[in-house]
Amino acid sequence: MSKQVDSKKAIDTKAKPAQTKPAEAKPAQAAPAKPAQPAQAAPAKAAPAAPAKAAPALPVKAAPAKAAPVDPKAKAAAPQKPSLQAEIDKIVVDLTKNYEHKKTTKTEIVSEVKEIKITNDDKKTINVLVVYLPYVYYKNHKGLLAKIVNDVQNKKKLPTFIVSQRTLIHKKSDYKQKIPRNRTLTSVYDSILEDLISPGVIIGKRLRYHLDGSQHIKVFLNEESKGFLDGKLNLIAQIYHKLTNRKVSFEFRHEISYIKVPLIKAPRAKVAKKGANIKKDAAQAPAAQAQ
Repeated sequence: MSKQVDSKKAIDTKAKPAQTKPAEAKPAQAAPAKPAQPAQAAPAKAAPAAPAKAAPALPVKAAPAKAAPVDPKAKAAAPQKPSLQAEIDKIVVDLTKNYEHKKTTKTEIVSEVKEIKITNDDKKTINVLVVYLPYVYYKNHKGLLAKIVNDVQNKKKLPTFIVSQRTLIHKKSDYKQKIPRNRTLTSVYDSILEDLISPGVIIGKRLRYHLDGSQHIKVFLNEESKGFLDGKLNLIAQIYHKLTNRKVSFEFRHEISYIKVPLIKAPRAKVAKKGANIKKDAAQAPAAQAQ
């Protein structure tokens, strides 16, 4: 019996440590509980990121600044005239106010001023001024053009040419009507050449096409304009090439006239009417019979 009791005790003693093992496993279950708390706290830290959603609200407050009426004023003040154009415009306005035929009250007349670099006869690079005037002003103030050129040349010490501002409509544009002749490319370029040569007169043209597709225009001028255009033809040819990309050369010719006007008009002989001759013959017949 004692052996059996001892065996029971041994079983009990061996079983006790087996029961204590699950008790030790309890803290092992509690161990994952601790990391679980920081895992729940991690989303709690992400909560402060919520104010980032309020960032879009800032542009909403700044939106009224875009609607402020500052932009139109800034756009109106942006296109300022260059100092060169302002000086030439002042010269033109002063001369126009003292003009006899067509006076004006405008304070701005000149449309544009271009400064072009050109090589002269001495192979030196010089600047040339091209002044653009409105077409209506150019047409009504032709007597002032020579004075404007002289005043600008005296003050700026640069060769000056005047060209009228014309509208050019491209044939592939969205112009719904038929393009007027004076707004086509050919007409506008021909008018620019006439403005540069003015007051000279063009009496003829020849157009030569080269094998590479380029073209050369030969312009014939009357000999009367040789006095004031003889030294400017090289400048005019280079300016015209810069403005229109067309090559041109000039030649002076005598203008031929095919109309002959009689110097003295011969007086016409008086022709009697047919009825008057019959009456005279009838009156003379009885007098002849009486004799």
